[in-house]
Amino acid sequence: MSKSENTLIITTRELAEKTKVSKPVVLDTLKLLEEANIIQRRTGAIMISPKLVNNKKAKGEAIMMTKYKQFIEDEVACTVEE
Repeated sequence: MSKSENTLIITTRELAEKTKVSKPVVLDTLKLLEEANIIQRRTGAIMISPKLVNNKKAKGEAIMMTKYKQFIEDEVACTVEE
């Protein structure tokens, strides 16, 4: 699967075999992911939501998350110094 296509061509049976879990577990998991709008399914294919695929927006979110973590660490450091 390439990031630009965000589609996995695989059957549920193949996915169960590759992940070494039962087919019902795969089906239940895929159903939950689909209900959460994380994936869309077609016969023999699973497409991952573009929101989850690495893109420029994701890089911006990663930068924001780093700044957020630094903000928290700075607050903890100020509290310890007092």
